[in-house]
Amino acid sequence: MLLVAAFALAACGSSDEAAEVTGNTGLCDEPGEVITCQTEASDERVEGIASIDVSCDLTEDGENTLGECAGPAAITNDGGTWEGICEGTTTWSISEPAHVHDFECVYVGTGAYEGLRYVEYTGGTDYPWPITGRIEPLE
Repeated sequence: MLLVAAFALAACGSSDEAAEVTGNTGLCDEPGEVITCQTEASDERVEGIASIDVSCDLTEDGENTLGECAGPAAITNDGGTWEGICEGTTTWSISEPAHVHDFECVYVGTGAYEGLRYVEYTGGTDYPWPITGRIEPLE
C-alpha cells in the first residue's frame, strides 16, 4: 500500500510542475443545460467535479446532425478550481458510430493551481470518454 501511495505522489508532481495527463470523464449526470462529470485522471490536480455549459449550433446533413459547440467549463477539487472554455464538435448519426465528439478545453488554475494552464482533449465514441491533456506553467 505504501508503494502505491508513493507512486501516486510521484506521478502527480508538485503543484507547479508540468505533467502529461490521461484519464476519463467518469460518471456524468443526465445531459441538461450544464453537464457535470466526476473526472478521473492520472494527476490528482485535475481530478474532481467537471462542469461544462456548452451551447451547440446544430445543422442537419442527411443522416447526420452536426454540432459546433463552445462554452465555459470548470474542474473543482480540494486544491482549487480550473476555469476555462471548451470548444469542439459533436455528431449524431443514424448509422455507426451513433455519437462522436471531439473537444478541446483550455483552463487556467486558481487556488493551489494558480499560475498553471491545463489543456484537455476529449473525444471518441465510447463512454466513459477518454481524456488526454497537459498541465503547464502560464507564460
